[in-house]
Amino acid sequence: MELTVEQRRASIEGLEHHLLQLPQITIEPKHYFIGGLCAREIVIPAGVCLTGKIHLEDHLNFVTGDISVETDEGMTRLTGVQIAVPSKKGIKRAGYTHTQTIWTTVHATSATTPEEAERLLIVGSYEKYLEVQKCLG
Repeated sequence: MELTVEQRRASIEGLEHHLLQLPQITIEPKHYFIGGLCAREIVIPAGVCLTGKIHLEDHLNFVTGDISVETDEGMTRLTGVQIAVPSKKGIKRAGYTHTQTIWTTVHATSATTPEEAERLLIVGSYEKYLEVQKCLG
């Protein structure tokens, strides 16, 4: 049975709620800013189950490693080097790393600091995402 976008989102949020009850690891992102672009890179150890952030704008991802990822469109496994994996705004992901994986997200933005980028580019819930999109138009 194919799940609806709403069912997938609820499933990912349910997984995130469960994961937050478990011991956590810290993944420190590296940020790079140049010419109206912000790249955010994380190195995810092997064997980690995680959820991502909800982005306010379309963006590109560059992935090196082996990770299974669930999104609004379904499950996919990204292996090796994946260049310019497009992502639509509003998608939240859940993933499991089979090997260490480097995930880099690239945004067009006027932000020049990690804090400003976070404030301009992501939200914490689908409700907040819908609220922001309604305000934008």
